[in-house]
Amino acid sequence: SKTDCPANQDSLEINQVIPLAEPEVTSPGSVFHLPVLCPCEAARRLARITSEENAADEECLADFIANLTGLLTKLLGDRRLAQLGYPAISGQEALEKVLRLTGTTITREDDLCTETCKVEKEQEVQRSFRFLKSRLIALEMNTEAFLKICTPDQEIWEKFGWRGKKVIEIITQIVENGLPTL
Repeated sequence: SKTDCPANQDSLEINQVIPLAEPEVTSPGSVFHLPVLCPCEAARRLARITSEENAADEECLADFIANLTGLLTKLLGDRRLAQLGYPAISGQEALEKVLRLTGTTITREDDLCTETCKVEKEQEVQRSFRFLKSRLIALEMNTEAFLKICTPDQEIWEKFGWRGKKVIEIITQIVENGLPTL
């Protein structure tokens, strides 16, 4: 199911089967738990990701991006989305433009990487698999930030039934059923 993407599962998934005793980075009230490891370090230290897992992550990313575009259309409308440059730019790029315009920090897949990692372009398979997981998590965090810009009141989140839900569940609900009403 679209809402059961591997990157959407709890911190055990990110760390694979063996949870690390690493400190975690989370935003208050977020469903995300990120180990403080860059994808490069995670590739070296954590359990290996199988090709099948990576294929599932690729499918989740494609589904998420498709839902993101639908979400942007529902919340911003075709005219505003076109003003941002869509469809000449992707839904993800349009999301990042909105975040920049609102002064919101954009989360990147390599935010936890050191400058050395960012310069090293060695694309070992496990490293690329880990970057895909990081890309999906960053996209989820950016989408959550966008939803909080559109609906900043936590009471409204509660009334919409969004509190504690995964971002993919929220955007799937909006894309499939439209915006909830109060």
